[in-house]
Amino acid sequence: MRNALEERTRERVPLDWAQSYGNQGVALMIIADRTDDFAKTMTALKLITEALEAARESGHAPLAAEFDENLPQAQSLVERLNKS
Repeated sequence: MRNALEERTRERVPLDWAQSYGNQGVALMIIADRTDDFAKTMTALKLITEALEAARESGHAPLAAEFDENLPQAQSLVERLNKS
């Protein structure tokens, strides 16, 4: 996945980058939830947030909506694991 991000840079192909970056964040969020890993959760939140911003900046509403749906789940996971 990281190799894809080396080819799909935010500057060259912002929508492709956002899709790859955001999907990596969603996958990391699932792993963090299963392992109760707060650090991974924080990274997942960062990735999803940045992908959402890039999708919005590019004017791609469907992609932005996809990550906008994942953002509350990531924020909730951060809150839950931060209390642990």
